[in-house]
Amino acid sequence: MISVPNHQPRSNGNRLSWKGVFVMIILAITLQGCAFLEDLFQGKDKKPRTEKPDEKKEVEIREIEWEDVTDEEGVIDEYPDQTPEKEEIYDVLCLLPFNGSNKDRGRSLYAGIKMAANELDLNINLRITTLDVSRLVGEPETLRKVLSEPNFDIIIAPYSTDDVNRIVELSQGSGAIVFSPWNTSPSIRRYDRYVQLNPGLESHFKGMVDWTAREYGIAQTLIVSNKRDANSVKILQDVNPGLETYYTAINPTEDIPRLEQLIISKNVQAIIVPSWRSSDQAYFLSLLSAINAARGARPMSVFVLSSWMNHDNINYEQYSGLNLHFTNSRFKNTNSRAVTRFEDRYIREFNYFADDDVFYGHDIYRMILELLTRYDGRIKQEITNYNCGDCFFRYDFTEEITGDGRPYILNDHVDIINLTNFQYHRLN
Repeated sequence: MISVPNHQPRSNGNRLSWKGVFVMIILAITLQGCAFLEDLFQGKDKKPRTEKPDEKKEVEIREIEWEDVTDEEGVIDEYPDQTPEKEEIYDVLCLLPFNGSNKDRGRSLYAGIKMAANELDLNINLRITTLDVSRLVGEPETLRKVLSEPNFDIIIAPYSTDDVNRIVELSQGSGAIVFSPWNTSPSIRRYDRYVQLNPGLESHFKGMVDWTAREYGIAQTLIVSNKRDANSVKILQDVNPGLETYYTAINPTEDIPRLEQLIISKNVQAIIVPSWRSSDQAYFLSLLSAINAARGARPMSVFVLSSWMNHDNINYEQYSGLNLHFTNSRFKNTNSRAVTRFEDRYIREFNYFADDDVFYGHDIYRMILELLTRYDGRIKQEITNYNCGDCFFRYDFTEEITGDGRPYILNDHVDIINLTNFQYHRLN
């Protein structure tokens, strides 16, 4: 759980009155199916609850076992909006996948949130309610009851597009800020309280164009692509219409003479490759070989998307003559002391390596804590001024407009990563 002094509960004038005892569902999982999550709760002494929250702030994260057969009318008999303690608590609802195809992401994110909750000092009282969305979607009436009450300050959304849209539909009237850690689909029904934490493809392409324009100049930058990526090329040219494009054959090695001619005549110093599908691996590798051959002895910087970074099936040693750059939205400096200390703590506690989603969960908890502390009810208005200086990853929040004119908040920051001597280095 988590609490805050003098935090007045919001009211929409039409609050439901639920009778019965106060019951809150907090981690909705079966113990048999989630051995990893059991490890999250081992060896941690629960912090004692204080009767004087002004003297000692606390985080409480309570977990219970999910019951496979749920009484839709009795799951939540009374939410604590009428208890005196509610006035002292900020409420965060995590709807994460702990089962199904995305369970590893959900469990890792939650592990990072729990690590942060046990480490970071609080200036507020905060209650985190965590539900297994992969089970809860089978109980639509229960989900509707949970989200219909205007009690949650922030909701952390799940992974899949259908689940996110369901959460958006049910929570829009509650006043909660919805943080979406993963989903970038344009079919999400985004609105003014929706925060997309994961930069989309447009942000990655914008990062490429901004960097190449500044470092090499648009006239010296060339897009080289397959025609099946024409939509991606359009996004790049929307960012800067001055970019020139060359479409290759299905086998790019056939285009080596023409590429060589273009590189010489236009003094090309940077090439953007918008290919991103895993099914394009053969084309992608053939294209890198063609560019490497066409450049001759000239230095050439090649910019590709993050999906090709740390690729298990690609040996970049054979392209060492190319100055390869990758976009990345969650790059961490593995040599930094903060990262190594966190990794050591995580291994000691869980006997498991921390993946990027663990660090991401830690960041999200830190951001929520700082946003609630600084801005309280004005997060929507102030988040574009917020900078998380102590986060593992980087964030730059901007207000964007959907195609049908609805505003939402987007983390637009994308790192430019250079591969040099088989080591990745952040450039921006």
